[in-house]
Amino acid sequence: MSMTRRRFLVVMGSGVVGAATAQAIREWNDPARAVMPPGAVSLSHLKRSCTACGLCMSSCPSKVLVPADSCDYGRTLFGGALLPKLDFSRGACDPSCARCAEVCPAQAFLRFEHPSERARIKIGVAEWTRANCRTSSGEVCTLCSERCPKDAISLVKDEGGEVAHPKVDAAKCIGCGRCENYCPAETKAIRVKPLDPQDFAFGDETLVAYLADGTEWTSRARGVKPLLDAIDNELAKFAGARCYDRIVGRAAAFLYVKLGVAEVYAPLIAKGAVAIFRRYGIRVRFREEIAGIRNRKNDGPCPMEHTVAGIADTEVDAAIAAIRATALRLSSGR
Repeated sequence: MSMTRRRFLVVMGSGVVGAATAQAIREWNDPARAVMPPGAVSLSHLKRSCTACGLCMSSCPSKVLVPADSCDYGRTLFGGALLPKLDFSRGACDPSCARCAEVCPAQAFLRFEHPSERARIKIGVAEWTRANCRTSSGEVCTLCSERCPKDAISLVKDEGGEVAHPKVDAAKCIGCGRCENYCPAETKAIRVKPLDPQDFAFGDETLVAYLADGTEWTSRARGVKPLLDAIDNELAKFAGARCYDRIVGRAAAFLYVKLGVAEVYAPLIAKGAVAIFRRYGIRVRFREEIAGIRNRKNDGPCPMEHTVAGIADTEVDAAIAAIRATALRLSSGR
């Protein structure tokens, strides 16, 4: 069996069995508790791609990237040792910085062509612990909310309370760690919980696309309407785009094929949509694959999904014609 450079270093470095090693063995099946660098996509991708060369760590402007120990990435003994992890005791991960991806020779991280895309990559979510917070003892502290670059932490008062305490908006938080770094509590009252796989902060948008010309295209409209509008008015712009969509079914997949996009990410995606993307060579990433898309009342299939149910994956134009007919019917109330 071949051995990677990282595994060789870990094995050689673990020759002396002591208390620390024994503790590592006891904890080997713990879940991952370290935050991955932005663009790592998932722990499985990071383990598969990263060679632990250390270039991202030495190049990090904030000096928050450090080598993981044997248990930081859990699941398999020594499986994540020496991989880069974020240490928020040293600073925070700047949402505008993509240096780790720029210098990585193994292409272990996504490369972000647009600063706005990098700023939306969600590497973790901050969690507040009341018992550790200075506000619980009546002391006023606003550091975490003041330092948050995404306005994800507000200060709220409990009923009858005199001092406001932090409240994290998980939808806005990207896990940059600035709140954790600035928290003055002896035992941190706010810590970043890692995400695996990493996610995308949509904010108020339902669809965000990064076009080949470097611009960001967004829409707050629901359903397939923004994709139909893009086909009608901006088809050429979408060639090679990287798109982020909240939920994608087969109907949307046909439209993305027509647009000629290069990659689609969705937290939720229908199995049939994945098959279409892979047939046409469109890269696809998702958090959860589901059987199909339901309607807004959740009492039946989505009308658009029902429309394309009998259309083969190869019949893109026929699917789009059917989608247009259904969209027209629904808009007219028939």
